[in-house]
Amino acid sequence: MAQLMQKGLGALPSTARDFAAGFGACGIALPLLEEFGPPALVAWLPSGISVGIGMYVTADWTIPRLAGAVGEMAWRRLNPAAHKEHMLMVASGFVLGEGVMSICALGLTAAHVPKLS
Repeated sequence: MAQLMQKGLGALPSTARDFAAGFGACGIALPLLEEFGPPALVAWLPSGISVGIGMYVTADWTIPRLAGAVGEMAWRRLNPAAHKEHMLMVASGFVLGEGVMSICALGLTAAHVPKLS
């Protein structure tokens, strides 16, 4: 990024403009397909926000979310009644658990407990 700011667009590889145009077109096409596409296709389209976030965060954030999304989709398809009744509670529990474990990890780091990895 620093080289781009200093040297301008000439610092980018020659194919960068092509890739930017292609992904820009995808960014325009996704919401249009979501709004006007056939319902069978719309059900399988990724969220533009999730694609954007997935590009910028590391794998230790995206892989657990992918696993959770696949698990949620399987649960919704296998047992829709239980999914409708319990999904909000389960999701809230995961969010709360992640927050509690983050505080525990912060405490262990502050206490200079060595990491396992």
